[in-house]
Amino acid sequence: MYVLETNEDLKFERLLGNPLLEGILAALAQIDELKKSARDYYFQVMLCKYPCPVCGGRLRMNGPSRCTCKCGMSLDPTVEFQPCPECGGKLALKYFHYACARCQKVVPSRFLFDERAFSAQYFCQKMAECRERKQRRLEEMRCWLATSRSDALPLDGGLSLESVSGLAVALDEFIGAAGSVSLADFLIFDSFYMEDYRRVILAGLDECRLFSRIPPLCEDSRRDRARRFTTLVFMQHECEVDLIQHGNDFWVMRHEADAQGC
Repeated sequence: MYVLETNEDLKFERLLGNPLLEGILAALAQIDELKKSARDYYFQVMLCKYPCPVCGGRLRMNGPSRCTCKCGMSLDPTVEFQPCPECGGKLALKYFHYACARCQKVVPSRFLFDERAFSAQYFCQKMAECRERKQRRLEEMRCWLATSRSDALPLDGGLSLESVSGLAVALDEFIGAAGSVSLADFLIFDSFYMEDYRRVILAGLDECRLFSRIPPLCEDSRRDRARRFTTLVFMQHECEVDLIQHGNDFWVMRHEADAQGC
């Protein structure tokens, strides 16, 4: 069996063959160990003054803004121990950040080292709601199609335009109204490359972004808006992004799989 190597693999091999970079893998491993040690020390310092609220034992971090105790207690230290610096209110985890439940001010968590806040429960709930809406729309479409079927068309003999009063005249008027159309009218040199829009959209999705804030690629604002929307529809179908209505605009965010892998 032969495995085709990608350009990235070949570039990486050439880099490793450079004598100046022979020790790069060992250096990267040491950097990872140093980062891990710094993270562990940082959280030991941060949690040393916060005992377990159940048994008073020592808390240890085991995930992004999540710590546990030997007694089995698991809690979010940002919500439990970090108040709002403005009003002293309790923080709450939103979909990508923490915010004060009282004044709604966004507050950075002190219990995140090199991670991002992420509410899996929020996205699971939104995905469940999305699936429910899609199922409801599908059922509504099925009911509409079932009631919109045309009556049966009996074909006792050959088809004749004269059998429908006025049809021949209407067809003649329709064809005559069209006039002559040049082939040049159908040639549009301003081509639409969806992949260009896809790359721009994904490059700017480090956080949620409004549809109206996505940079344009076309001077014609109406045409560019239609192309951006068309690209997002295909990207949502391919489970690359999620779209959430926001007034006359909507939020665009990277798709995150839920517990069912959807």
